[in-house]
Amino acid sequence: QTASRFTIVDVSNPSAPTIRGSVSDATQLGTQDHVFVVGRYAYVTTQGGRFTVIDVSNPASPTIVSSLSGLGGGRGLYVAGKFAYMTDSSGNRLLIIDISDPNNPFIAGCLRDATNLVGALAVFVQGKYAYVAALTSDRLTIVDVSNTTTPAVVGSVTNATDLDGPHEVYVSGKYAYVPTTGTSDVSNGSLTIVNISNPASPSITGVLKPSTPDIQAPQDVQVIGQFALVASTSGDRVTLVDISNPASPQVASSLSNALLNQTHFAKVSGRFAYVSSLSAD
Repeated sequence: QTASRFTIVDVSNPSAPTIRGSVSDATQLGTQDHVFVVGRYAYVTTQGGRFTVIDVSNPASPTIVSSLSGLGGGRGLYVAGKFAYMTDSSGNRLLIIDISDPNNPFIAGCLRDATNLVGALAVFVQGKYAYVAALTSDRLTIVDVSNTTTPAVVGSVTNATDLDGPHEVYVSGKYAYVPTTGTSDVSNGSLTIVNISNPASPSITGVLKPSTPDIQAPQDVQVIGQFALVASTSGDRVTLVDISNPASPQVASSLSNALLNQTHFAKVSGRFAYVSSLSAD
């Protein structure tokens, strides 16, 4: 995150991953936050307010092709079709960026909301809606993005306990899965499941609290079938949560290891989970 470097790792041999290539740029890649890869391009947000497009068609030599600046506190990112959806945590905004020409991205639409998007940290897009985790306001907000030039809030749910410091959001079916870190106390963190079947009135369905170290300061989540994979920084671990009953999620299994020190992101592809750690180098 602090090395201003974007790195591509070959994981074809999971037991011996190797670095294939990288690109470094202190201006366009400084303090990276999120990355989203689609086809031959990787899209990167930086906390310094940049949105950068990288051509990764040659993994041995990735190249920066374009960048937008002045986007506030760039954090969350989701790419769908010809648009990238980016959260600006310092400006309480959801930005919609047209990436139909990767060499010339431009802002197509913007929504600023000092109530529903305060500290907007993460975003997930499904269909005509964007789901935004707003850290400072302990809130999950649903935004209609069917008209990308004029996105509009349609509903939100807030809870100072069960949505205390939402860090990510993942949508599957009629539920949104939100890991919360507990902004003042990690023991107040949780994996919270929100029913989004009525976008105008989302409601909390189930909550898994960290009664054990398995869920402490969770940072990321991905749903795979009846399970949610949760990455937690405080417990230095990844945890599988059984979500077959959304009203009563349960820990199925968990792994803690020194290599998972301050686990931040965890993504599943095939039979493997790929985990990034802030302090394990």
